[in-house]
Amino acid sequence: MNVCKIIMITKMKLLFSIILFLTFNIHLKAQSIPESVEIDVQKILLQGVRPRTAPKDALDAAEQIKWQTNQRATSMGLESFKALLGTPLRNYGYSSRSIEYILEDFGDNDMKGIVGGIMRLSNDDVLLWSGYSNPFVDNYSNAGPLDYGIHHPNFDRSKIFWTDSEFEGNDMRNLNTPLKYDYILSVRVDVDGGIMPSQRFDIHVNSKDGSVGFEGQQAAQLIGMPNEAASKVHFVAVSRKGKGMSFMQEEDGLAANLIDGKPMILTALDGKGNHDKDAELNERFVQNIPSMRQISRVRGMPGHYGTQYKCVEGRYNDRHNTILCFKQGSSNIKTLIPFLGIGVGVFKDYVNEENKLVIRRKGIGLYGVGFEITLLDFKQQNFTFISSRYTSTGNNYHDTQRSRQAEKMVKDQMARVRARMAALESRLERSLEQLKEQRRTCPTTECKSNVDDMVKRARRQARDARRPLESQLDDLKQRLRRIKKVGEQ
Repeated sequence: MNVCKIIMITKMKLLFSIILFLTFNIHLKAQSIPESVEIDVQKILLQGVRPRTAPKDALDAAEQIKWQTNQRATSMGLESFKALLGTPLRNYGYSSRSIEYILEDFGDNDMKGIVGGIMRLSNDDVLLWSGYSNPFVDNYSNAGPLDYGIHHPNFDRSKIFWTDSEFEGNDMRNLNTPLKYDYILSVRVDVDGGIMPSQRFDIHVNSKDGSVGFEGQQAAQLIGMPNEAASKVHFVAVSRKGKGMSFMQEEDGLAANLIDGKPMILTALDGKGNHDKDAELNERFVQNIPSMRQISRVRGMPGHYGTQYKCVEGRYNDRHNTILCFKQGSSNIKTLIPFLGIGVGVFKDYVNEENKLVIRRKGIGLYGVGFEITLLDFKQQNFTFISSRYTSTGNNYHDTQRSRQAEKMVKDQMARVRARMAALESRLERSLEQLKEQRRTCPTTECKSNVDDMVKRARRQARDARRPLESQLDDLKQRLRRIKKVGEQ
């Protein structure tokens, strides 16, 4: 064989090898830590953590637990933190090989991101996950001896101010009893910075226990559901502590799920969910009104209020300045709940013994976002929601959603792997067709032999490229089975 032919064949082999490499070599990109795994790690870190000093209240307890957990996690070191991540990753069906691959590029900044997320958790989630207390249990029943109830030194049953509602309170721990409400508030919510457009909400209120309820699409917005799933939500019931149940249509029937994390509009609930402490907030606010900034007029107030209102700016809960606008005169709504409504509604003034109507509130909500709530209407209107048709899942809505998202994520990954495998087969078939045509035009036996070698190499490289994909697909199938098993528990 002459030198030119050898060089030509060598170049052809080299070029074809490069083509095969570019065609069949698959690079797997690094995966990030799934949100569901981050949350599970935060739960592990919180377990058993207790306040360092005797807390003043639940808010103080949660804040102390957050800082304790933050310091504890930060001092662990990167390698120990990686080891901690292994447990939830395995629970979600990741194989040892996949876990090793995910953690390979996991660094200090990734760890700080997860640890920093603890500080952004709602106080109720912190109390629940640490085991310090269960915020789903309402332990502030009006039946007890309340300093601001029948045991108050100024208590006078003949005054409307001290008259309790005759309506029946709700027990959200018992789904066999219907949820009942006797008033409805229509409010307009505006959020600073254009985060969301101005929206109107109709809120059902129970004047006996202060619980609230929301219907349909509005309820879906409150618990942060994606738009495509919003039509499945029928009702959301929330206690004065800001915890409650979502009632919705799921694949296997009607389900009642716990709500974790504070819904958007409920950040306006400045109270503690404790009758006496909420009443103290009101009393202290009224006592400080003379020293507050007085505001005679505000923009955007509904016309039917005219000039019959007064606004003041001061601290309501010792965190941020809040503007409250009171309608002139007293409200004749009977209730012992210190603040009946969400952000706006009936405000009990324990100094002057008046039930006042708050018609506008402007302040700072969750994550420092400014909000404004305006009362459009407040009227008596009975509403009953039959909760007995729904089966309690024992899960919270967001955990259920995370499980479904994890399942969808795995199925999407499986689809992508199968697509890559199909693409490999298609490219191999095209390459083999080209080689077949090339062999047909070979002038010599040696040329045909060289092409035959190229065919073998193409099949071998395609097979080598397919093996990691097949292994990845097997891992994903196993992971999907585990996720479904966890979801059924």
